[in-house]
Amino acid sequence: MRVEFKLNGQEVNIEVNANTRLLEVLRTTFSCTSVKCSCLQGFCGACTVLLNDEAVPSCMVPIFNVHQCEVETLEYFAKAHDKEYKKIMDSFKKANVKMCGFCDSGKIFNAYRMLKKKDVLDTKKIKELFDGQVCRCSVADSLIHAVSQI
Repeated sequence: MRVEFKLNGQEVNIEVNANTRLLEVLRTTFSCTSVKCSCLQGFCGACTVLLNDEAVPSCMVPIFNVHQCEVETLEYFAKAHDKEYKKIMDSFKKANVKMCGFCDSGKIFNAYRMLKKKDVLDTKKIKELFDGQVCRCSVADSLIHAVSQI
């Protein structure tokens, strides 16, 4: 199947099996190293990307669902959305949120989701948003504090 989509601001098209996961395509075909393979069940956050500006686990997205869509990885997001990225990272730094490189995309894109929606979120809602985020490098309370300050 031929799949055409915009990846990190560039139009791309590939010939691929329709059921191939977006995660696999991003890592193997396009060498997007911020997209990590971990649980393969959509729970851990390590493979999170923006699909049409919504945070999604790329391990759960069949490539055929990406046709005519826009995908952004953390590599691109940090440059293209520098204002939002800086705001998130400044908040993470102030709250002492560690960034190991493995779970960064899940933390950053979930924080971006809240920043974009401009919702006033309480601790319970922030915890729910990060429920399942596998992160062994940061304390959950630091992450919750950082997001509440964005």
